[in-house]
Amino acid sequence: MQAPAAAAPTFVAVSQSRTLVAYRITLWLALLTYPLDPWLLFRSATIGAHSRALAICCVLLSFAWSIAGPVLAWLVLSEADRVPLDRRDHPQLPKEAILAAAGWPFFVLSGAVLAWVHATVYQPALWYALCAAVAASRWLPRAESRPAPGPLFERIHRTSALLLLAFGVAHVANHLAALQSLQAHVSVQTALRTVYRQPVVEALIVLAALLQVGTGASLISRVRLQRSTSLRNLQVLAGAFLGMFFLSHLTGVFISGRLLQQADTTFAWATGGPQGLLANSRSPQFMPYYLLAVLAFFLHAACAGRWSLASALSAKAALKVCYGIMALGAVISLALLVPMAGFHLH
Repeated sequence: MQAPAAAAPTFVAVSQSRTLVAYRITLWLALLTYPLDPWLLFRSATIGAHSRALAICCVLLSFAWSIAGPVLAWLVLSEADRVPLDRRDHPQLPKEAILAAAGWPFFVLSGAVLAWVHATVYQPALWYALCAAVAASRWLPRAESRPAPGPLFERIHRTSALLLLAFGVAHVANHLAALQSLQAHVSVQTALRTVYRQPVVEALIVLAALLQVGTGASLISRVRLQRSTSLRNLQVLAGAFLGMFFLSHLTGVFISGRLLQQADTTFAWATGGPQGLLANSRSPQFMPYYLLAVLAFFLHAACAGRWSLASALSAKAALKVCYGIMALGAVISLALLVPMAGFHLH
């Protein structure tokens, strides 16, 4: 009579493990189709010549799949923590999750660097080589535990984050002006550039971004094998995306845009002109890249803010603020898809 009761926990654990396996399989499917996603988005948009409603549905489905990797990365880590699995015994899980989270900015960065030598045809091969390296890393020796960084290290991370937060809010607001028109965006950008294009200010912003990359990578390396909560997993994965995005965006703006192309790096430059990112087969890669960048910015700030606000507010109030910032970030990210696709109010 005791057999069914004894078997119940085992059955639950097995069911949860099967869910984790399903998440990982789908995650790898998303990873392996990254190089195909821009083409799928472009082909979906071309259906508009025959049926606008069908084109919109196809574009939305293609776009949803293009951002599935980071979503599945979060589900994998959260499910592993619920089972629970010891990440030190399964170090491959966080590696795959971080790869999926930072995948789009790495993919865009690789394309920008390869474009310098006219070798963008090798962009998919480089991506698959990275995926193969991560998959093969399961046979590497287990990593040793790293000591926690000191208070100065964390203070540098937080201070540089505050400077980027101020700049990021202004930068996102500037992009939102593109909803009105490209000219409205340029007008706002011209005003903002009187501040952030000052040599000292610009140098501080770049330095803050590089400090975020360095300190953030160290923090992620330390915590990736620790069991965590869903919110902490979200913060870590958003941080992984932002770190790679900062490297990619700085490379694109300062080297590809301003140095090599000698272009004015406006919203029109970033989105391929008035026609938007769906006008050719390569530009659509920037749709998940930019949307996830804005979303990761709000998610990371919201999660980090929750821990800081918890000491000043109640835990429940801090959590509400966190969710509110996340919701705002989701709305803004989706709103920016409109001008990215080449549509403006005027």
